[in-house]
Amino acid sequence: MAAEPVVVVNPRAYAAYGLDTLTIYPEGYGMESGAATTIRVIDASGGLLWQDTAGLSGGTSGLAAAFVEIPTRQLMVGEVTSEARLTGRTPPVRSKVLVGLSPEWPVVVFAVVVSWLGYFGTERSREALEQATPQERYHRWREFWSETDPDLATTGNEALYQYLNDVAAANSRFPEACTPGWLTERGKVYLTMGQPDEIRELRGDPTDGGQSLIRGQYREDNLTLYFVTDGGFGYQLTPTSRLEYAEALERKREAEGG
Repeated sequence: MAAEPVVVVNPRAYAAYGLDTLTIYPEGYGMESGAATTIRVIDASGGLLWQDTAGLSGGTSGLAAAFVEIPTRQLMVGEVTSEARLTGRTPPVRSKVLVGLSPEWPVVVFAVVVSWLGYFGTERSREALEQATPQERYHRWREFWSETDPDLATTGNEALYQYLNDVAAANSRFPEACTPGWLTERGKVYLTMGQPDEIRELRGDPTDGGQSLIRGQYREDNLTLYFVTDGGFGYQLTPTSRLEYAEALERKREAEGG
């Protein structure tokens, strides 16, 4: 008795954007070798990201299959859906695929990805990502990647990977109570201004109401910042240092074009 052939899609569950190649393995039963299968990848809004046709090989024992490789640079970060459909047959077989920032940062929810990039790239480019509609995200992400990638000839984005390493370092060095290190004031300064040329801790006499200070000097920027704590709950920039930091950061952004 004739029956509809079954198609199984076996994608890799996670891939790093720009670095990995997404491999789709469609296999069909009860069909001849060469059967055409349309492979598509769509985003969460149903927008088409990539499409191609593969011929299934084999078929001598009722099984025909193919390996289809998709460069993740053709996709976007977030959750996408792969589809396999025998030409002329419906419905397609679907499977979820997660595309993240890097092998070490499997963050795939688009809004969360954008939040992690709070100190990376220009303010204009981040706003474009934040304000993108689901239909615009694919193009906005590719624009952001191209703008921030120092070497488009390589598969990855070295500047982004260095930033993510700095975020991990800030989380390790500057955690405060329930606040991750990269969201503290010391973490923010570290991620936007870099490592100070000199750091010195100045301890006051706690019996006399003295405050503990951390002084960081940036010689090239002619900038000295003071962080103060009076209760052991974390360090904050002093009012004067907060103003001087804001001015220095604005100069740096203007010099970098945004």
